[in-house]
Amino acid sequence: MYYPNCGTQMPEGSAFCTECGTSLPQIQDVKPLRLTEVRQLEYGGMPMKWYNFNIYFRLWVSAALLLYNGISMATGFVYEAAGNGMSAAFVYGYYGNGLQVLDILYGLLALALAAGLVYTRFRLAKLRANAVKCYFAALAVNIVLLIVYLIGVWAVTGIAPWADISNISNIAGAGIMLCIELAYYKKRKHLFVN
Repeated sequence: MYYPNCGTQMPEGSAFCTECGTSLPQIQDVKPLRLTEVRQLEYGGMPMKWYNFNIYFRLWVSAALLLYNGISMATGFVYEAAGNGMSAAFVYGYYGNGLQVLDILYGLLALALAAGLVYTRFRLAKLRANAVKCYFAALAVNIVLLIVYLIGVWAVTGIAPWADISNISNIAGAGIMLCIELAYYKKRKHLFVN
């Protein structure tokens, strides 16, 4: 059975809680807690569905996408994958080596950010004290990296970043997500103390 005061699992017929020391005879007829109720007790009563979504899905998928983008950009495969019939050699021949250097730098930084997201995921999962700061830093670096890359492309090719609405929506979406995450984790900062 689970002791409802602190959520500790106790053998049937125990006289005292081994975790908090409270006498148990008065609660023998209480129904056992469901696993979700025990988890809520572990997190101080805070709902943690978004946190669980982040550590079990979102951060893994984000790291995988950054890994793919980093390799695609560093190798020039991004131009061939676009499906418009242009090869990386053609694009780099037209715009010069500056674009190739910019793509390689962006690719390497995206790979480093993917590794940082995996590191951050494990820090968040263990409720480490600096985990939230690492997470916000990774989200902010992702936004800055995208902005700097688009400015670099503009400088090298003359193609304005705002000419493609997807660039603006990507930056705006990442900024909105950062604000949502700040609000969510601000309410839960007391949990990250390990």
